[in-house]
Amino acid sequence: MKNINTILKERKVESTWRGSEKTAEQMRQQVKERFGEKAAREYDPLRHVMTLRQWGRYGIRVKAGESALKTYTVIENDEETGEAKRVRRSLPVFHYLQTDLATSHE
Repeated sequence: MKNINTILKERKVESTWRGSEKTAEQMRQQVKERFGEKAAREYDPLRHVMTLRQWGRYGIRVKAGESALKTYTVIENDEETGEAKRVRRSLPVFHYLQTDLATSHE
C-alpha cells in the first residue's frame, strides 16, 4: 500500500505557498500540537497544508467536521486605489491528515 506522501507526489499535489520560513515554522507548531511530533517532523509546506479549495482542485476533500489550522497572507497592494500597502489576511488551511484521499478526479 502506498503511503500518503507517495500519493501526493504522484498526483503532483503542490500548494501555492510562497511564504517565509517563519510562516512554515508557525504551521509546523500547529501541526505538532494537533497531530504530534512525527507529523511535525515530516511537515512539507508545499504538499501537506492547503486551503479547502486547493485540496478540491486535486480531487481531495477535507473530512467533515475538521477545523482549520490558521495562517495568514499579506497582500502587498490595493487594487482599487493602486497604492502600495500591506494588508494581513487570515487564511484557513487544512493538513493532509484532515483529508480523504479516496475521492479523486482521475
